[in-house]
This record gives sequence, structure tokens and C-alpha cells, in this order.
Amino acid sequence: MLSIVRDITQRKQVEEALRQSEQRFRNAFDAAAIGMCIVGLDEQLLEANLPFCQMLGYTEAEILGLSIAEITYDTDDLQLDRDYSQQLLSGQIPYFHLEKRYRHKAGCILWGHLSVSLVRDQNHQPLYYVAQVQDITQRKRAEADLRETHEILQAVIQSSPVGINIIAPDGTVKLWNPAAEEIFGWRAAEVLGKPLPIIPVAQQATFPDWLEREFAGHGCSPVEVQRQHKNGQLLDISLSTAILRDPNGQIIGSLGIFIDVTDRKWAEAELTTLTYRLSTLVTGMQSGILLETESRQVVIANQSFCDVFGIACTLESLMGNNSQHMLEDNQQIFQDPRQVFDRMTEILANRTPIMGEEVLLTDGRTLERDYIPILGGGEYPEHLWQYRDITDRKQIQLQLEQSKNAAEAANNAKSDFLAMMSMKFVPL
Repeated sequence: MLSIVRDITQRKQVEEALRQSEQRFRNAFDAAAIGMCIVGLDEQLLEANLPFCQMLGYTEAEILGLSIAEITYDTDDLQLDRDYSQQLLSGQIPYFHLEKRYRHKAGCILWGHLSVSLVRDQNHQPLYYVAQVQDITQRKRAEADLRETHEILQAVIQSSPVGINIIAPDGTVKLWNPAAEEIFGWRAAEVLGKPLPIIPVAQQATFPDWLEREFAGHGCSPVEVQRQHKNGQLLDISLSTAILRDPNGQIIGSLGIFIDVTDRKWAEAELTTLTYRLSTLVTGMQSGILLETESRQVVIANQSFCDVFGIACTLESLMGNNSQHMLEDNQQIFQDPRQVFDRMTEILANRTPIMGEEVLLTDGRTLERDYIPILGGGEYPEHLWQYRDITDRKQIQLQLEQSKNAAEAANNAKSDFLAMMSMKFVPL
């Protein structure tokens, strides 16, 4: 009998190592927190773990036997998957990663981050693919929302009627919208990546310190500053700023919002000048002047208004108060208060200019009243009253009337006397 004995220890060790390796893979496959599957070279699903089944909404029995094409949402994604798989088979790449869309059993779309490697046998022949799939649907949705928000923000910035810019911590311009171009005359291509060109010469030495304080703080509420147009004109600007930070809280820039208030400031200056002139004129007038709103609140008045009525009040006490209430509180100064107030109500209702209307006071004086409605916005939001003491003029008119009547009486008496005398001396 011939016996042949071979030492197969090494082979047994290799087989045991392979068995243990396969067991470790199986444990990892079953216990993985992300989806894993084994795919045949014919693109059929051979095995799938629980997370992969749950991700796509299938049971293990339902998903096995499905093809990659049946669970892939888009043909473009499927073709890209196949292109990479072909490169794996040809040995061009050892593995590949791909973000692709999957079709859930319910029909909805899921995004997955796919990682694929190819398993070969001892002869280097391909056996099957091992795929890992991480569900990134929420991340993709967040990215889509972020893109949408970014697009909306860009649309708002580009169409905004106010100037918007972003200044980096080094002082260079990172954003310059069309409204900023319109306000300052500088095109975006001229300022992006460069220092802010709108700082007036007189402020350029101190602007770096201002910018440093800006980045050290939290931005600023609207403040009025002067900035310079490309043509050299100084502009009055209402400026608001906000500090921009990255997700780690690091400052990445300062957002500035500009509103050109040059015309408004000019109008305010003109209005101030006009108001001063009007106030000076009204103050110096002997007539009592009062300008009131539709709700009878006093806007402009002079001291003569109090004096002409003989009311113990000051100009300061009149401003902002209700003129009707003030006159009603002093109704004893009028001979017929009810008639005075009813007439004022009638005048305000008619809103027709009135000139030279007389008002009688209990002290015997006579005031002459003018009323002018102030037109504004198609309505009459304000009312102008003017009162003059015409007592002396009335007395003079009365004296003149009396003198005229006396003269006429004397003239008539003279005429009668002459007529009588002429009758006495008529020759017979």
C-alpha cells in the first residue's frame, strides 16, 4: 500500500482566514447603518441589508431580483452608473463615488451617495459589485432650498432701488449692485476687488479707523453720511450696515445699504429756510394769524392772535393745541358765542375763502376775519385764519358817516333857508 501524506496546514489557514474575512464582511453588511447591497454583473440585486431596503421602501423579499434600472430614477443617472461600472470592470479605476437619484417604492425621488467596488475571484475574474448607499435626500433638499434662497436674494439685491454693497475686512468691495452704480456712477467692474472709491477726500484718512470700528461692532442703524459721486459731487447718504459672518462665526464682511437723500436734504434745507421766512413774516404781522390742520390742531400762530382777542395765552401754549377748544374756553369774549362757532363750522364745511367778515366782541371791539383753505393732495388739510382789530377804523367810519350826515343836514337846511328867503322877496 502506497500512502501519500501532504501538509495542508497552510491551505487550511488560508481557508480559515477567508472564512473569517467573509464573516467579518457579513457582520459589517448586516450591521451597517447605511444601505449596502451586492449587485450581479447583470445589474440584478443579489443581496440587500435592512437600511437599504428601508431607504427605498421595500422588504428584502421584494427588493431582491430587482435591477438597478428599476430603482434608479433617471436614465442619465443610470448611464453614468453604467459608465463607471464599465471602468471598474476594465480595471481603469478601483472604485467610484456618485450622487444619484433613486426611485422609492411609493414613487418619490430619493438622493443617495453611492460608493461601488468590484469583487474578483482568485483568478482576478469579476464576481459582483459591492455598493454602499447613504441617504442624502435631506442634504440635497437643504442645498436646493439654499440655492433658491440665494437666487431670491440675488434677485432682490439686483432689483433693489437702494444701493447695496459688501466690504471685505481688508476694505475691498465684494458686491456692488445696479442701484449703487446708479447712485455713485461707478460700475461694478470698476470697484469689485478694489478699495471703496466713494469716500470723500476729507474723510479718507479716518475711514480705515471707521471701518475697523465697524468690524469690531455689530453694524449701525441708519446714519447720515457724506459720500462722493464719481464726478466729484458730494452726496448725502442714509447708511445702514450689518456684519456678515461665516458658519463658524468669523467676520467675512460688512453689508452696506445706501439711500441717496441728497434731494431730501436739499428740500429740508429749503423748507427750513421757507419756514423761517414765513415764521418771521407771521411773527411781525399785526394781524392775528393761525394755521390749523383738518383736526383743528394749531400749526402756525403768532402772538398777535392772542393779543387781538385779549386772551391770556402765549405762542408756545397755542402750538399743537386744538384751536376750537381754546376759543370755546374763552367764549365769553364774543357777543354771540353760539353764532360765532356755528359760523366757523359752516365756513370749514364749505371750504370757500371768506374775506372781511366781522366778529363782535363783548368789550365793544370789532374784529375782521379772513379764511383761506390750504389746498394739498386734492383736499384741504389745513385752514388759515386772519383776524384784524378794526375797532378804530369802524369808529372813524362812524364819525365820517356822522359828519357826512351832519353836512348833508346842514346843506339841506341851507337850501331850505335860501328857498324860503327867496320866496319872501319875490316882487309883486
